[in-house]
Amino acid sequence: MRAGCARVVALCLFDESLAKYIEEKLRENMLVIRVPPECPLDVMHATLWALGEARRKLGEEVSPDQLVIVTDSTTLIHDDEVRRMLGPVKIIRVKGCTPEEVVASILAAACEPVYAPCEVDAGLGWLQA
Repeated sequence: MRAGCARVVALCLFDESLAKYIEEKLRENMLVIRVPPECPLDVMHATLWALGEARRKLGEEVSPDQLVIVTDSTTLIHDDEVRRMLGPVKIIRVKGCTPEEVVASILAAACEPVYAPCEVDAGLGWLQA
């Protein structure tokens, strides 16, 4: 990964085989962490938990723009209040995508600068908020 890219991927996935595939493909380039099922699946809680876990594992602060959240949940809501509180958050929703498309989307999102909060749809490209 080049400088300035996201370096942490937080997986909020029900699909265990997809989670394992992503971990296998990205573990050399990025810290891949799984948001536990007991963590509420909304972007605020998932992001805060992932940032804390990344800080614990890396031993240093991680900002929201260094994080990519990957989810197959439709309940991960990204509302305006959350955007104002957390700043740039990159989200990839993986419904209907192949594992290869998901990994490619993570890598693309990781190095894409985010000036406004946005979502990444692995099938449709960037969707600006």
